[in-house]
Amino acid sequence: MSGLRDDPLWPYLAEIIACTEAEGIILAGGFGLRLKQHYLNTLKSADGDIHISLLAELPEARATPDLDLFLNVNIWVDIEKAHALSAALRNPLNYESVLHSWHFRKPLAGLPERFVKLDLLARQPLVNEPVKVKGNPKQVGREMGTGIAGRFTPEAFAIDDTPLLLKFDDAGQQYSILVPPLFMAQYEGARRI
Repeated sequence: MSGLRDDPLWPYLAEIIACTEAEGIILAGGFGLRLKQHYLNTLKSADGDIHISLLAELPEARATPDLDLFLNVNIWVDIEKAHALSAALRNPLNYESVLHSWHFRKPLAGLPERFVKLDLLARQPLVNEPVKVKGNPKQVGREMGTGIAGRFTPEAFAIDDTPLLLKFDDAGQQYSILVPPLFMAQYEGARRI
């Protein structure tokens, strides 16, 4: 975990995934790729000279100063879960909504003029899922009274279909995070949920 512990985004992701209200979120984007890469390199180190990619050495993934988190559309079916996540982001985590209810930010520790950004995303609800899609840009779960929405992401139509669970240990604390299945090589060391 040592390489990620030094990443400026790690403490912000760690505090989010430590919240029970964030159960089921899926990390994507640049930091999702970086975390997946770290996980695959850990597996490679543990299992010796195995092939986890078409490349012998993976180029270092570049993370932007934001966290892209996909919310399961069912969070708006169970309104209490959406309320709980919205409340947890605002207090105790101290994120503020800056654009609609899908884009949040929080001052970086020691740098109050700079922010870590949190983008909440979601796939298109299915016909049988009673979840609203409103606004421009389109937002999943908007106007449902929860204070939280996911930016409509049409290319994520299967984002919550068999996500992969990555587990990490950081200084004795256990963390788990879901990543999209396409972020992971088909490797028996990865645990499907």
